Amino acid sequence: MKKPFLLILVFLCLFWFAFGVNHAVHSFGQDAERYLRALELADQLIGQGKPMEAATLLEELRGVYGDDPPLITLLKRTYLRTKSYDKVEKLIRDGLAKSPRSWQLYCELADIQLKTENDEEARKNLSKALDLGPKEKMAYIHVAQVYMRNGLTSDAIDTYKLARLNLNDPRILCLELAYIYEALRDYKQAVDEYFLFMRDDSTRFPLIEDRINRLIQTEENLDGIQLALEGRIHDNPRDKYSRKLYGDLLFRRGNLELAFETYKTVDSLFGGKGKFILEFAQKCQTKKFFRQAIDACEFVLSGSPSTELVVQARLSIASSYEGLEEYEDAISTYQETIGEYERGTSPIFASELAQSYYQIGEIKLFRLREPDEAFLSYQKAISNYPGWERLADALVRLGDCMMIGGNLDSAILFFENALKDPRAESKEEEIKFKLTEIEFYRGNFEQALEGYSQQVSGFPKGFYVNNSLERIIIINENQSLDRYLLSVFAQAMLEELQGKLDSASLKLEKIISAKSASLSDKAQFEKARIYRKKKKFSSALDSFAELIEKYPQSFHCAKAEKLIGDIYRYDLGDDAKAIQAYERVLKDYPRSPIVDEVREKLKELKENSS
Repeated sequence: MKKPFLLILVFLCLFWFAFGVNHAVHSFGQDAERYLRALELADQLIGQGKPMEAATLLEELRGVYGDDPPLITLLKRTYLRTKSYDKVEKLIRDGLAKSPRSWQLYCELADIQLKTENDEEARKNLSKALDLGPKEKMAYIHVAQVYMRNGLTSDAIDTYKLARLNLNDPRILCLELAYIYEALRDYKQAVDEYFLFMRDDSTRFPLIEDRINRLIQTEENLDGIQLALEGRIHDNPRDKYSRKLYGDLLFRRGNLELAFETYKTVDSLFGGKGKFILEFAQKCQTKKFFRQAIDACEFVLSGSPSTELVVQARLSIASSYEGLEEYEDAISTYQETIGEYERGTSPIFASELAQSYYQIGEIKLFRLREPDEAFLSYQKAISNYPGWERLADALVRLGDCMMIGGNLDSAILFFENALKDPRAESKEEEIKFKLTEIEFYRGNFEQALEGYSQQVSGFPKGFYVNNSLERIIIINENQSLDRYLLSVFAQAMLEELQGKLDSASLKLEKIISAKSASLSDKAQFEKARIYRKKKKFSSALDSFAELIEKYPQSFHCAKAEKLIGDIYRYDLGDDAKAIQAYERVLKDYPRSPIVDEVREKLKELKENSS
């Protein structure tokens, strides 16, 4: 209901402004400019939350200029803000004395009477408004809005239905009714009204698809929506729009098999030639249903899709293999795509091919720990596709390859070259952070401290600001007292980055055994993270729990509890224990900066379980 009302309000304001300017010029002559400035000031005072001051000004103006319509409109607003309902009512009745057939004024009067609990008179006046405008759609809208503003939802619904009857049009005011039904959580009626709004105009489907999908994705009780869609499909099995939404609903409810079959039907009804099935595959990927995504893409490829869909399906398959950690299959699929479509100096699918090279580099660098091979893939993306939209990422990755490969001098060179390259301008914060990290890894803590401080001041809302602040704390707390242990910790962090997890763990254990007051908790945290990387989930859980027990005041406890939840959810598939861990974060660490993230995880888990 809010959107139509706001549009009407804006229209009326514009109308009165235009009317007021013309009226003032003709009525007040040379005084017009001063008068309009005074009205503008009153409007500003209302907006600033000073309605009493606005009322005083407007009353003075009224004494000079009389009942000018724009002035009276503003005066009503001020009286409403101050809840001076008797004064508003007098203004309205003065208006009715001059315009006894104004249904708008009867609506205003009824609104005030409902606010002062004079329901009987209010209903009489709303009936009077409709008697004066029985064939005016806006009269019914105004009456319904009066009811809505005063919490009388069923009366608003009855008013809209009466409009359909009296105006002999059963299909008007669909969106208004749909919004009301949504607010009432009567989703079956809301869906019916949305489709009534669409009628035979398919251009309206994106609007209702957006509205109904929002309900599907956010509401817990989906029975009403499902009932409405199933009823429509039963009445018309070829209703492709209802089937499309039905597929989305089935997916949301976790019925992947039936959702897949529904998407196949939708694709056939729309003549999509695989387009809608690929959409299903991409939804599966988003929810980490990688096998189902691959099956859907292979179904697309088994038909006669366009070349564009073939490329998209292959990339989706490769990405799903990555999600399944079947890296050789992923690389092979990317390479097949490159081999088939990289022809000539300007390949049609330049962006997709560049992405393929980049993803091969990502797998080789971070999964297979083959930085030299990864470097070649990134270079291919850069040299073959200089106009690629993600070129900046590839330029930064060249330095990452050197750093992970242990060649820090070359890493500095590539990062500095990227920093000078205008194509990598968007990566300035990341590059400078990584250059500072190299100083940290090398034990140059004074230079690193200066670099991290510059990160915080130069990018106060940046992605790496929390990392920089954490490093600043660690350096400040340890460089004078435990500089040797700080150097060991820095080496462990570099080795973790390079994938030398066993060596990194030994160094972290050394710090933990030293019982450093300012560093052992962080070492314990990183040790637990390494266990998770090695897929030793039980050890990771024990190590995080040990951190919380041994160092209850540590800054890292909240993150440790959150990661316990992540392990249960993503690695062990135990949603019940994940929920318990996330709830402990909210209970024990309510001021932690990660609480918003944890709330979202909890909400999603509880929605899925419902």
